[in-house]
Amino acid sequence: MKLKIFEGLKKRKGQSRVLLTKKGQLYFSKGAMSEFGLKGVTYIKIAQNEEEKSDKNVYILLASKDEPNTGKLNATGYIDASNFFDSIGHDYLKNPASYTISKDKYQGADMLILRPSTAYRRKTK
Repeated sequence: MKLKIFEGLKKRKGQSRVLLTKKGQLYFSKGAMSEFGLKGVTYIKIAQNEEEKSDKNVYILLASKDEPNTGKLNATGYIDASNFFDSIGHDYLKNPASYTISKDKYQGADMLILRPSTAYRRKTK
C-alpha cells in the first residue's frame, strides 16, 4: 500500500469570541487573547457610545497600567464586568451573551469593539 498524504490541512485556530457569563464576567476566548494580543494586557477600560443610545456595542480600551476606571483582565481571559452591565440594565443572569470582536483605535489607543452576536443562545432555567 502507498499512502498519499493530503497537504492542505490547516491547524485550526481557536475562535475569537467574547462571552458574557451568568456571573457578569466577560470571558475572552484563547483565540481572542491570541489574535488580539491580549496575553500581555492586564488592565482594560469598558465603555459605551454615549452619543448613540441605540449602539449596543461594548468598547474595550486597553490600558498599560492600573489607573482610574480600569479593571484587571486575568491571565485566563476573565474580567468582572457586572457593574457595567448592571449600569446599562442588561440582565446577564437571564441573558448571557456572545460578542464578535474587532480591533480599532480611539484617540490613538488600541480599542476592541464587541458586537452582540445572535449566534450564541444558552438555555436558562
